[in-house]
Amino acid sequence: MRRLGKVIRAKGRKIIVKATFAPRINQIVYGYDLNPIGRIADVFGPVNSPYVSVLLNVNVDGTKYLGRYLFIKPGFRHRR
Repeated sequence: MRRLGKVIRAKGRKIIVKATFAPRINQIVYGYDLNPIGRIADVFGPVNSPYVSVLLNVNVDGTKYLGRYLFIKPGFRHRR
């Protein structure tokens, strides 16, 4: 697992994460307990410290993750 970043805002079914790198859209996001909690919906902000919008699954409470780190699985890289 690779650490995505820290949750800074939670509202409804979306949370905002201050990321350490720019991940791919639609990657599955895992909570601190390593259970899947949602998918990456958008990546925005500066390249060296991007922000990530995560769309949470229906039964997940975003306020539970405020101030906590989230994780993603390292993606498969295509090589030529």
